[in-house]
Amino acid sequence: MKTKILSISLAIAASVLVACGGGSDARSPDRANPKLDPTSLRIDFPLGTKLAGLGTSKVEDGILARMVALQADGVNKNLGPQLNVTGETTWSISGPVGDPAIADLAAAVRQATSFGKVKDIISTAFLAEPQGPITLTLNGSYTFEGTAYVVSEEFTVVPPKRVPPPFITGPEIIAIDPLDADATATASYQLVQALRGLTQRENRTAEAQFCANKGFFKFAEYAGGQTAATATITNPFDSSNSQEAITVIISTIAPSSDCTLLYDDDTANDPATFAVKTIIIQPAAVKSVDVCVVVNPAGQTCNGNGDLDQTVTPLTSCKGLDNGTAITEATVPAGETLQMVAKLHYENPANADQVFDRYQCRGAGVLSWSGTPTDIYSTNLSTTDGTATLIGQADYNAIRNNTSKNNSLVTASYKNSLTSSITGNLKLNLTDADVDSVTIRPINKDGSFAAVNSDKIYNINYSILQEDQDFVAICNYSGLEARCGDSTVKWTVSAPAILKVNPEQDPMTTASPTTPANPTFGSSALIATYKGSLTDSVTVNVIDDRLVALYLLQQQDDPSQAPIVDEFSCLGSGNYSINASRENGFDFSTIPGSRKFYAHALLKSAVDAGADPATVDPADLSILKDVSELEAVIYTADVGYYDSANKTCVVAPITESIALPEDSIPTDTPLDAALVPLADALGSGVPAEILDALPLPLTSAGKPAEFSATEKGLLVTQGDARLATMCIRVFVDADKNLIYTAAKPAEGSNPAVEADPLSENGASVLIQPAGTIALQDQAGSICQILDPLLSANDDLSNQLLLPALFNLGYYGDPAISQLPVGDALNQIPVDALLDAILTSDFSDIPGIDQLPVPIPSDLDGVQAILGDLITALSDAGGEGLPTDDVIAAITSLVGMIPGAEEINPEDLTSALEGLNPEELAATLAGALATVAEQTGLPIDQVPDLSALNGLLDTLGLGDILSGLGLDLPL
Repeated sequence: MKTKILSISLAIAASVLVACGGGSDARSPDRANPKLDPTSLRIDFPLGTKLAGLGTSKVEDGILARMVALQADGVNKNLGPQLNVTGETTWSISGPVGDPAIADLAAAVRQATSFGKVKDIISTAFLAEPQGPITLTLNGSYTFEGTAYVVSEEFTVVPPKRVPPPFITGPEIIAIDPLDADATATASYQLVQALRGLTQRENRTAEAQFCANKGFFKFAEYAGGQTAATATITNPFDSSNSQEAITVIISTIAPSSDCTLLYDDDTANDPATFAVKTIIIQPAAVKSVDVCVVVNPAGQTCNGNGDLDQTVTPLTSCKGLDNGTAITEATVPAGETLQMVAKLHYENPANADQVFDRYQCRGAGVLSWSGTPTDIYSTNLSTTDGTATLIGQADYNAIRNNTSKNNSLVTASYKNSLTSSITGNLKLNLTDADVDSVTIRPINKDGSFAAVNSDKIYNINYSILQEDQDFVAICNYSGLEARCGDSTVKWTVSAPAILKVNPEQDPMTTASPTTPANPTFGSSALIATYKGSLTDSVTVNVIDDRLVALYLLQQQDDPSQAPIVDEFSCLGSGNYSINASRENGFDFSTIPGSRKFYAHALLKSAVDAGADPATVDPADLSILKDVSELEAVIYTADVGYYDSANKTCVVAPITESIALPEDSIPTDTPLDAALVPLADALGSGVPAEILDALPLPLTSAGKPAEFSATEKGLLVTQGDARLATMCIRVFVDADKNLIYTAAKPAEGSNPAVEADPLSENGASVLIQPAGTIALQDQAGSICQILDPLLSANDDLSNQLLLPALFNLGYYGDPAISQLPVGDALNQIPVDALLDAILTSDFSDIPGIDQLPVPIPSDLDGVQAILGDLITALSDAGGEGLPTDDVIAAITSLVGMIPGAEEINPEDLTSALEGLNPEELAATLAGALATVAEQTGLPIDQVPDLSALNGLLDTLGLGDILSGLGLDLPL
């Protein structure tokens, strides 16, 4: 249940006491103190109920459980704070555990920093796809006043499906005071893998060693079984470089490999890298600290780096900041949980104009918390995490008029390298736990809370794209809005045959069709009831809204503009090169190293409302739905190009030796070349025309571009110097197997298989090498020339230009990708590389003699294409297209036609300058005759030259051929 990870507070959960009459507690002095209510005992899963069946027996790969309960005083129930009795509970697992068991309980209860005491559930045997998922039951027995109370909850062991590629997590910006020569910093990183359908990630740090390309950024030596890699950073700044940030590239390689091989001048023995991350070392120190507080924080309020995740918890939910400006006090309701947040204002001591802010919950060794006095806390403020639980209403009544006890001054202390510490404060004033109202709000796919619809109607447009909708109950505490406390909200529906909720008691829930395999469409009320009294309800419509069509769009050159359908775009060097080049004073802003792609869906409801699939604008979100971020939507990038006429990718097969093992997930072996992020031997598996030629020899650099593992739809180039075309598609993973599934007819007892829905369109992306400013300028110019021609859906782009560009990359990329990079960036042979791009002659590029013969372009119909090219350029009149660059580009393209080596470059240039078809045809015919003479074959038997013969015939230039005295079959 995916909302669960968002719904757990970062401290021991608490609830609100609403006394008789809805006001403050007026109970008599002789009423019993609140104590645990055994009827409220429940098992809580802070990280959700899905356990990845990895079989590692590691706590970090498991899920957590705890036993919690509310309190009662003999008159009132549902009193807070909520109590954690996990340590006093006897635990067991029942159900089809198997032999060997697929799941087990850790031997001891442990103290989890954010959740209090927890019991770990671990995966003890690998669960393969055909076996699962398997549902088991967790049982907890707690004895209260001599009576044993047994509570049971189900959890599911899920076959793990890795979502490639693995990626590195950890701080991306590290600040060091440039004026403190002795300043140091530490940072921890992990290599992790996303798992399909699971919020948890697999920690694969033990399978790789970490390397950095800067000497001042040093990782501890690899240790078997490590769960994190710690780096120590010494001050890299002095008076000569204190004004600019420094880029560090960290990489992960096999434990048996040598980091030094990544950074020497010899690229031949570079070990394969599994993941790369760019780190910015910022010359700055904390100048000031302000403090704010989040009431009843979601479980992901603070990310793994200790920063406030503003996609989950916006700054407006952090009380103590008014439009970013610090204020001195905040009111907090009794019985709730808190997350303190420090606003750290950084400034470069060497340049006061260089500033930035960071919102941080915790920071090992540098950020600490304290609160004085402590009377308002039932669980003291954590000195490291900034979490706390407030006393309940009854205890607050006892101190409500005591100004020395009914508040607390929270102090955040940041250890700065230049001074002993810098502090910030926020006074917390405790108030009654009165809840005036409760409001149901939908939850966005990124976990943030959406606004309330004015009509309070929400749709589950049921399809493979949307199977459910998440909701949250927001409590209004006398003007303060916050997520309601755990266990205080019960969810019900008016039409259980249509809609169900899970969980039924929690501030967050997921609503979905009751029978998803055969849903009943209709409407149901969804009701949230707070502590049995206050309620809110919304209408949820379950609508049959099947997918009609899927479209691929991409970011425009101006990212502020709406995405569009564009069948051709360019990318420059990867983020690695961009950052490294900026460090050397270069500006690559005109050649982005990444581009965002989007998916828009045309649904049945839009068609029913009158939308015509044949004419609909894929960019019109008033008709279509943006499904770009949905888990079921998968983007693919294959080495090749998109043939828009046939709506398919044309791709080269990839060397099988580095393909992923079929249907396997290595769990005990170290990472190796098989885990370089490649989908399989033929790319992503989307429908494609596979070229009948040599396989593509990918080096350790992998594909020229990959979709990011951390940002959906973001295509990022890999390496400093790459030259290739790539075919981009998007599909919906209907069968949830992470790869494209093609349609299959029924065979024997095997039923027919439906194909995964594939986008109606695709795109070609030219990956350009851009290692220096000179190359960047030239590459940008080439892209400007080709963009208007390649963005069109015509024979010119599909049959000549795109195949020609593909050939360039196929032939040149393996050598170009091995060029010196990083600290040796300026060693790239720019002149030779430019000549190679424009002439198709890569003979001066190192390693070219080791490459296979390039795949020939399909020249069927090339005669009409070249005629269209001349016409297009003539009609354009050269406007917006630099004449010299046009001539250079077309010379390069014509140079790929078999026999073109016999063309006199001066004659070809002359023909192109005048855009004279007859002169051009004569030049080609001369080359044809020369080759025929050299081979001694009749002209119609010269290999690969019939296309030139047909070209001249189609252009109506038979007289020219006759004048040459050639015996051509016209």
